[in-house]
Amino acid sequence: MSSKSLCFWVRCAIGMIAVCGLCVCAAWYPLGTSFSALVASDLAAWCMLAFFWLTSLPCFFILVLSWKISAAIKTGDFFTARVAKLIKSSALILFIDLGAFFIGNLVFALLQVNVWALAYFFLTIAGLVTAIFMSVLSHYVAKAAELRDLNEGTI
Repeated sequence: MSSKSLCFWVRCAIGMIAVCGLCVCAAWYPLGTSFSALVASDLAAWCMLAFFWLTSLPCFFILVLSWKISAAIKTGDFFTARVAKLIKSSALILFIDLGAFFIGNLVFALLQVNVWALAYFFLTIAGLVTAIFMSVLSHYVAKAAELRDLNEGTI
């Protein structure tokens, strides 16, 4: 596959993830917070909904960083320090967001407001695995960038 076609498919995947994320923010979160509680103006339900929306924002920022990484794929300059920093930044943002998401879900579960707490804990574990893989990928892209610079200096 050429770099341009890889870039196209990565950007398609980013677009699909963005659409799914918007659907989750627009439909799943309001329905998951108990729509009847939202209509009744239950403060806890509105707080949980606001919490979910706020913890979703960093995920969309990660998609923006992923779009920048896809531009590096298109030009064929994937193994660079800049790309390694973008991946590392994405992993760090995801780690911080997952920490906040976990603590918030724990608080709402203890308050018996969050009926989907167990599903969100599994989602947190899946996100943690993803963040770990991103950190590993960042490390190896940085090592490859070092080798590439060393190799270009030798020639």
